[in-house]
Amino acid sequence: MVWRVQTNPARYRALLAWSHRIGPIENATKAAEVMLPITEREDQENGWMMLLDTHGYLRGINPFARGARDSVTIPIQDALRGANISGTRYVVLVHNHPSGNPLPSDADVELTQTMARAAYWTGCALTDHVIMGMDTFYSFREGTRWKRKLLPF
Repeated sequence: MVWRVQTNPARYRALLAWSHRIGPIENATKAAEVMLPITEREDQENGWMMLLDTHGYLRGINPFARGARDSVTIPIQDALRGANISGTRYVVLVHNHPSGNPLPSDADVELTQTMARAAYWTGCALTDHVIMGMDTFYSFREGTRWKRKLLPF
């Protein structure tokens, strides 16, 4: 017997319609706009992966980690599982800081570098890591913490 991932056609059409209404996720502001209704309800740190097609349209939001009030452990393989199963080419890593301060910690910087390398090796690209705070956000891509060369070669 052969197993394959199948999508619910009605749900997929609804997602496509919504995705085209909001437009492509071209920058961190757009990603934060989409994620704010999800992240503002959380009182502990969580991790999500935004799955994007080759044109930047949203193909899904994969919640993959639930943490404590001030930390979350983000398993790389769990974070990228949704992207690998769906064949998504581009991903945006999102997590929240319930304290309201979106500035990245050293662990957030290390996570971004590790995730970018892992995404590369699995055939997709990490386009940004957005940290959601209280009515504000931090983008690694648009901020000062994005390393030009995230890969070791």
